[in-house]
Amino acid sequence: MLSQLTLRFPKKLIERLKNRAATENTSVNALAERLMDASLESSAAGEEYLRLVTDPDAALEQLYRQLILGQTVGAPAPSRDTLRFMMMLAHQGYSRGQGQLVSLPRLRVLLEISFELLIWLTGHGKGVDVRFLKSTFRFDSDDWQAESQAFLAGLSPQVSQDYAEQLLRPLAGQAFDLQDVPDEVLARIFTVARLQAIFPLCMRARDRDFDARRRFCETLRPVVMARRETIEAGPVKFEIHISGQDHGVPADVWYEMPRLFLVVTGEHFIMPFGWEPFSELLRMLSVRHAHPDSLPRGREGKHALFYQTDSASREVTVGLEAMRVFVPEAGFEDLVRELVTRCEQGPLAQTLDSLRCLWGDL
Repeated sequence: MLSQLTLRFPKKLIERLKNRAATENTSVNALAERLMDASLESSAAGEEYLRLVTDPDAALEQLYRQLILGQTVGAPAPSRDTLRFMMMLAHQGYSRGQGQLVSLPRLRVLLEISFELLIWLTGHGKGVDVRFLKSTFRFDSDDWQAESQAFLAGLSPQVSQDYAEQLLRPLAGQAFDLQDVPDEVLARIFTVARLQAIFPLCMRARDRDFDARRRFCETLRPVVMARRETIEAGPVKFEIHISGQDHGVPADVWYEMPRLFLVVTGEHFIMPFGWEPFSELLRMLSVRHAHPDSLPRGREGKHALFYQTDSASREVTVGLEAMRVFVPEAGFEDLVRELVTRCEQGPLAQTLDSLRCLWGDL
């Protein structure tokens, strides 16, 4: 059954359509139909991207449902514009602020995506900005497979966010045209596991206030279990308090918005700190734990620091925001080992992964 839609065009546009139809020896209706079909087909991808960047919080809410909560029934695979949107936000996540260490596994995921796109596109005769890529990654040859492997193998364990931002410019700046990559190849490169690993960067890019985060949680109602851990570092205690769903409470019963507090307690003081100082300290100590020689004297970031004091007692200064505590060297090693181990394995690690997808993380 045919349907009709009456449209009104400016007189000037109608005259131009008539002139072109006469030139091409066709009807005005046929010409208008052909031009509109071509315009709609070519702009569809761009329109979806514009919709995503116009309301990024709504887009992230939908992505959270699909990637983190696993609500994929009836949902299409992430489109090219959605992937482009996520890479743009990941780049913004690194760009917001400076001086902090980033999670190396998360950065490696983004680099692996970049290099796999580069290898596939060049291997199938597709154009890439060779000069830009070589200057960004300091490649010496066109052997992309060998160059990318050598780059990943030589990547420093301590990468600051400003350097990570530079490394992500080709991927976020559309040096790779995803329109040239078939759907099955995109699915193999942009796996669900990789998109889940990238998601905390996208959340960090938004830098929303407390009320916006609370509305996000109340809308999605993620299940984050309440947890408490205590680590002793000599005379100082570091306690991790995570508010969430208590054990034994039904999953459909909403609870206080999930939050984390790191409470540092000494003989004469007690100080609570939030997610940003805790997550930065954890990234620092994770590097210190895995590669002790990479931070021989310590590290100072935006919200956290640690360094060896020049004294006979060989104490280590640990700083969170404006607070400084002095921890015996043996107690500091206990702190590094216990904090990193508990945060990377077991129930606490799972809870922290959930919080990263809500609060964002580098």
